[in-house]
Amino acid sequence: MSVNEYIYHRYFQHLGINKVQLSRSARRAFGLGTYQGDGHVEHHRETLDDMTLDPRAVPALDADPFRGTAFPWWATCAMILSVMVPAVPLLTALGWPTPLAVVSSAAAVLLHAAVWNALHPNMHGLPDVQIGQGVPSDLLAGFRGSPLFEWLRINHEGHHRVEGAHGNYNVCCPLMDQLAGTYVGVVPARPVKAAAGAYVGEKAPA
Repeated sequence: MSVNEYIYHRYFQHLGINKVQLSRSARRAFGLGTYQGDGHVEHHRETLDDMTLDPRAVPALDADPFRGTAFPWWATCAMILSVMVPAVPLLTALGWPTPLAVVSSAAAVLLHAAVWNALHPNMHGLPDVQIGQGVPSDLLAGFRGSPLFEWLRINHEGHHRVEGAHGNYNVCCPLMDQLAGTYVGVVPARPVKAAAGAYVGEKAPA
């Protein structure tokens, strides 16, 4: 899960796939355009340093009540498939029964979505995900404020604050950032003047 989350976040949500030589060659060969993403880059564009949002920055996200911060059902199903493709053959090669490998892969993704939907929209001041929209936030909302969720929240704040958002790509499943050299640790809030006129990271001047 850590590898899958890292690849999806860095190379698809942050459009890193467009810089990969194999991808560039395939686009030229088949006359394809660059990958445009799923609204995540726009989410970064409207996120202020204190993690609140300035929705005026990206009107294109207005149709999504979670403004690109949640895992809806379609994205969860897509991730289940993307995890199963490498995980099921690997686990069966290690001796796992195929049905157990399938169920375990799906369960891991559902747990990931439950953590993400309880953590990510909430930390940006957005409403909880309901069961008709995705894995419901309520499943793990009780863990907000716990040491684990606080670490995940601070870790993700670092992703938003580091230059170019290049670091701390893992949101719910830490490890790959440490292995790939993209872990940036805690990045404190800066006293940056927000678009709305308030000061982020410090009290407004008297």
